[in-house]
Amino acid sequence: MRLVIWGLLLLLTVMHQSYRYFTGDRLLAGFLPEELAWQAVVSLGAAFTWFLATQFAWPADDELPSTAVPAGQQPAADEEPVR
Repeated sequence: MRLVIWGLLLLLTVMHQSYRYFTGDRLLAGFLPEELAWQAVVSLGAAFTWFLATQFAWPADDELPSTAVPAGQQPAADEEPVR
């Protein structure tokens, strides 16, 4: 899945640098310039890619439980140490 995410990031980078739609005067749906619609598609693609990255490639054990004691400190007498 990480390779898919990296591939999507590469694709989004190429799409973002595309000059294909920057010369037209056409409006989509009568009000939306092609350039703006293209950037909206790229932005939605970036949001979807980030969603995939957080769901499938984010390390699961990165966060400490709320009861964890910072390194170098002793737990309170009534608390059990987190391992």
